[in-house]
Parts: sequence; structure tokens; C-alpha cells
Amino acid sequence: MVEQRRVVHGSPSVQMLQGADRLLLVAEGEDGVPTLQHLIVPSTYMATNWPVRHVAVAPTGQDIAVAGKRGITLYNTASRKWRVFGDIRQERQVAATALLWLPKIIGVCNELSGGKHELLFYPRYHLDNQSLLLRHPLPGGAPLALDSQGDILLEAAAPFDVRIYRAVVVGELSPLKSPTLRLQPLRELSTMSYRRPPLCLALVPSLACTPSNADGAASSAPTRCMVLRVGGELSILDLAAGSEQTLSNGVENFWLTLPKHGSGKAARSDASNASQSNGAQSKTANGSAGATPSPSDGVKHLRTLLVSDWGPSQEDTGGVSSLAWSPDEKALAVGWSARGMAVWSASGCRLMCTIRQGKGGTASHGDWHSSLPSPTLTPLSLHSAAGPKQLEALRTGVAGLCWDHHGYSLIAAENGSARRLVQFTMAK
Repeated sequence: MVEQRRVVHGSPSVQMLQGADRLLLVAEGEDGVPTLQHLIVPSTYMATNWPVRHVAVAPTGQDIAVAGKRGITLYNTASRKWRVFGDIRQERQVAATALLWLPKIIGVCNELSGGKHELLFYPRYHLDNQSLLLRHPLPGGAPLALDSQGDILLEAAAPFDVRIYRAVVVGELSPLKSPTLRLQPLRELSTMSYRRPPLCLALVPSLACTPSNADGAASSAPTRCMVLRVGGELSILDLAAGSEQTLSNGVENFWLTLPKHGSGKAARSDASNASQSNGAQSKTANGSAGATPSPSDGVKHLRTLLVSDWGPSQEDTGGVSSLAWSPDEKALAVGWSARGMAVWSASGCRLMCTIRQGKGGTASHGDWHSSLPSPTLTPLSLHSAAGPKQLEALRTGVAGLCWDHHGYSLIAAENGSARRLVQFTMAK
């Protein structure tokens, strides 16, 4: 699993691979070379709460929240220190099903007995009930989705009720004070539709964010959100009008852009578009990747990227498991769950592929040869019967992808391997 957040005010980006007991952070070093850091969750927490189930990175990239079986723990990248509950009894009362960040505040969706849920909000400097800012009950059981953008919070409940709040801090957020948090309702939308139930919702970032909102607070409430439904239908919902427009089908996951401060272009944060500032990109189950821009006058499909055109079938590659845009948003890396990865330009030109190119058929039945843009490895045995995969740089499918800050290096994590990372060097 890959998490990425763009840090505001020109700071380096933070990309993250999630493991059972650790996080792998990829960030730009002082000399511009990407650095890899194994961030091991403290054993005092993991001993009773293994494995890591949920992770959330603050929009500033400075704070990381991790939730295991019970409780949560917070990591500050500046001080390099972990923060946990001081009272083990309080920790055992928290069973996190989702995490989200508000400015300097961590939100936890806590599962209670009887299937009930509540939202707990703690300041990032103290995990204790004495510092609890707000305990907000969620009617109707487990939420369908939770998302936040700056000080704006989205909550979706069954069958399809969407509530938008603004988080207002009452008092000074300081260890020496006693602040509280209030959720101010902004909009509520109840939709009855023939469509299938939603799986995930995400607020579409507003271009109205300004440098004064460096902690992630938005100057205006978002007016649209993305909706991913059962069966892979991806649509965009107008929160003001209540209208919904389908973008694509067969989608596994999606990411959205965050606007860069002081520019009209969008920086990638859990998604990006190569040519538009507020876009959505989707992963499809048939071994292809689609990019969908979102201009101001509507949303339309841009192009579909396929690997079947030069040989590999869905049987060979499996579904799309990872997507990663280069920092300049000119190249898109796509990894598959069963085998290999490829890189396309924003215009749809294939730049490289680790899968050996074939003249037709599947990898197991067709006549395959190595394409020039595809990196290869020396065979372990000249007489091996392992097939064409033996010559490929990636031995299995891809668990995660991330670029360095300049876009010259691409790092791929293999499925089923806790230690093997493959780095590809690109030329521009």
C-alpha cells in the first residue's frame, strides 16, 4: 500500500509504503537524492496491537498516525519521536476503523460495542481523554466513508447520506489551555438512487486554498466529491445540486489532486492529472489505466492505456495494483498485481515496460522476445524452465511504486517480498 502527500510551501514530498510493523518513508535528501527510511512502529505498541491496519499522513507531511488492533500512535518527522496513550486502559477503548487529519488534530473513527461508532478528536500533542477535543456519535452504525480537506470534514452514512462539517476550534490549541472542537454543519445531502451502494467518497480539492492555509485549512467548502460504488462505477457528485455524473466503470481505486499554493497547476496527492489541475485518475480491473481530467465546464474521459496491444493479457498481468505520477506530472507508472510494471507519458506513449514483449498470444503460449525499452536481468540458469519471467527485472507483481523528487528514479516494491525493492533510473 502506498501513501503520498505533497508538503506545502515547496518542502519535499513524503511517500510511504505500509507494512505489518513498519512504514517505509521515501523523501528527498539535502542533495536531491531520495532517501529511504524504515520507520519501525515501537514494539511497546505493536506487541499487543499488531498488525498496522490504518495509516494517515497529515497534509503538511510532518505528522503520521498509525492504528493497530487497539489505540493509535503518532509520529512526528521533525522531532523523530512517537507519541502513544499514557493510559493503557484508554488505549484499549479505541478500536480505530479509520483515521483522518484536521489541522494539528487527529480524528479517529472508533468502533464501540453493539456496532456503534463515534469520532474522537485529539490534539497531536497529547493522546489522553483529558485532552479529548470532541466525542462525536455517528448515527446509523459504521460510516460508508470519511474524508477531510483542511478544516472540512465529510461523513457518508447508509444508504447514501452525505454530511459536510467545518471543524471549529474553540480556544487556543495548546497544552497550557483547554480547547474544544465543534463540528459546524455546512451541508447535508440525502440521495435515493438506482445506483449501487458507495464504497468510498473523497472531497474534490478546491482551488481556493491560499498560502495562509498552510496547515491544510480550506478557505471555502468543497462543492464536489468523487464517489466509487460497488462494481467499480466512478462518478462525481455535485454537493450543491445533488446531481451525479458517471466518469468510468471497472475502477478499483482513485486519487485526487491538491492545488499547489501560488499556482494554477495541481500537485499530486493520492492522485494526479498530467494536463488538468483538478483531475481524477482510476485503476481498472482489466490491466489498463485511465486518466480523466476535470475541466471547469464538466468531466470527460481522456484516454485509456492498455498493455494488451503488445502481447500481455489480463491473465498475465492481473489487475492494476499501483499507480504513481512523476513529480512533473509528465509520466505515469503502472504496476500490476501478478506481473511487472510499465511507464507511460502523459500523451499515452509507452516509455518502458518490464514485461517481455510478445508477438501474440499470452506469455505462456505466445512467441515472446525482449523489447528494447524493457530492462532485463541475467538469467539465473540458462537451462531454467521458469519461462520469460526469469529475464525480467520484477520477479512478481508490484505492491507499490514511488518516484524520487526529481522524477529520475522510480522505486518498485514487489509483492510477497518484505526486503526487495527495485530501482529504475530514467532519462529525460
